[in-house]
Amino acid sequence: MFDVLVLDAMGVIYSSKDDVEELLIPFIRARGGASAKTIEHCYQSASMGDLSAEDFWYRVGLSPEVEDEYLESFTLTPGLMEFLDRMVKSEIPVMALTNDVSRWSTKLRKKFGLEKSIRHWVVSGDVCVRKPDPLIYDALIKNSEKGEEGIYLFVDDRIKNLDTAYQKGWKTVLFRPERDAETEHHATACDFQELWKLIR
Repeated sequence: MFDVLVLDAMGVIYSSKDDVEELLIPFIRARGGASAKTIEHCYQSASMGDLSAEDFWYRVGLSPEVEDEYLESFTLTPGLMEFLDRMVKSEIPVMALTNDVSRWSTKLRKKFGLEKSIRHWVVSGDVCVRKPDPLIYDALIKNSEKGEEGIYLFVDDRIKNLDTAYQKGWKTVLFRPERDAETEHHATACDFQELWKLIR
């Protein structure tokens, strides 16, 4: 069993597996903004807390006023809310561990009403380190009610992120795995219904 469920955001909470490639670059390019390479570079800086959300938009050639329009392109992964309701009833705390721009993460979780069921969010833009760096996992433990003594189950759609968690002694689940995914150390779940069956 486990004490804390930790969910990745992109590809788990939100349906887009690669928000930069699938959402951000097309959005900016369609409006005459910077090149894909510049967008990726600026996003990395913003998601590390080195660049504010405001400055990100200026750097990619757009006004910050487009930010909310961009965030409208995000959708929740089907089955998430029902799954979170079950977790609330089970009284097992849920946390989120995500590589994201701080302000975007805050706006998205408020937009979808996720703060009621996911108690704490550890965001790369806040702690200035990205997965799979072990330091962001340490930051989550420090923010957890269970601390070092807790047993953590981490759900992510990227093996490199799960590998770090596994090395730290966490339980892991690869969510929505690709066909050729190497899952030697990780359980798998194709959707939230499978995840619920797995952890129940």
